[in-house]
Amino acid sequence: MCQMDQTTDDGELLDRYARCGDDAAFRELVRRHLDLVYSSASRRVGDGHLAEDVTQALFMILAQKANGAPSDPAQPLAAGDGPLRGRQRDEARPATPPP
Repeated sequence: MCQMDQTTDDGELLDRYARCGDDAAFRELVRRHLDLVYSSASRRVGDGHLAEDVTQALFMILAQKANGAPSDPAQPLAAGDGPLRGRQRDEARPATPPP
């Protein structure tokens, strides 16, 4: 049986989510790390809405990987890689003058 208390570490929470489907354990992981993940993404991308998307994608990928769900090969391994790299590429491209 999966039980959780206030001293449960992150690894145990992830294990409980993976083994038992304990949604409360995953919610606790999100609660603990949401602000850190969002603030890191926000600093990196410089856009609040994109940072929200990156944050959501990261936790979705974590949930999929914890459950052993095969990840979509078209998706990046780290949630932030796709949007961040795309934005970096766009910013690095020289602007083309209008015809």
